[in-house]
Amino acid sequence: MNKENYQSVDWTGLIELVILSRKMRWLDVLVLVTGFIALDWVSYFHPLHGLNITPWDPAPALGLVFVLRFGWHAALLIALAIFLGDAWIRDLPFTVSAALAVLLATGYGAIGEALRRRLKSEEIFVSRRGLFEWVLIVVVGTLVNSAAFIFALTALDLIPISELTVAFAHHWIGDTVGILVTMPVIWMVSGERGRALLRLLAMKGETVALLVATAAALWIAFSVGAESEFKYFYVLFLPIVWAAARRGFAGAVLIAAVIQIGIIVIVNRLGFSAISVLEVQMLTVVLAILGFFVGV
Repeated sequence: MNKENYQSVDWTGLIELVILSRKMRWLDVLVLVTGFIALDWVSYFHPLHGLNITPWDPAPALGLVFVLRFGWHAALLIALAIFLGDAWIRDLPFTVSAALAVLLATGYGAIGEALRRRLKSEEIFVSRRGLFEWVLIVVVGTLVNSAAFIFALTALDLIPISELTVAFAHHWIGDTVGILVTMPVIWMVSGERGRALLRLLAMKGETVALLVATAAALWIAFSVGAESEFKYFYVLFLPIVWAAARRGFAGAVLIAAVIQIGIIVIVNRLGFSAISVLEVQMLTVVLAILGFFVGV
């Protein structure tokens, strides 16, 4: 990266503009930018051609939560976070990184704005209608955003045109799964009501049993089930449905997050191929959405 170009950008002025326009605090800025980069780094495995195309990308979920909380201006900070992530993790050229950051952030900002206009903040995860519209907007929005991103990478000769379809599928699935599974837990943690529900859940003795059951289900799915092409993956539905039926949406969100983290750790330790991870992730998102609907 051209360090002179990087240093010439007035990042402080950009951040102050966002803070003044939407009354964001410096803590909010710090959480969004550093949190986005951290999630990008954690999920950077099986990258296609060393780019931001992975089987799981939870960072956009954090960005969407901030767009919902603070409006379209948060997309500027998302662009900054993507740009810095490319500089640190992928070391792309300055102009390429900046263009891709603006492109992706514009897409995420549009998805967040669509959610904000279509659904009231307090209704997004409290009704089946709101949950259905959230899923639909995320799936369609990430499809369009991924298509634009992959076409841009092809135009820049960063990926061969022969791999356009594969790259699109990887990016779309990674973004969709990352947002649908991760966004609810980030949304709850970022709000007072959500944190109160999670604290109440943590104080219940039944939660320990749920976590033990989840760990056992993961072991069955990836130890016994791995030998039979994951025929026992369905056992993971048991703890999330139990949590949703007994503890509502908060219970489903907690167990979905635990299952997702467990799966990512396991597939990395076992050295799964990118295709296998994508297949598992598609099953995971179905599992999570089922749990969310039961919980709601």
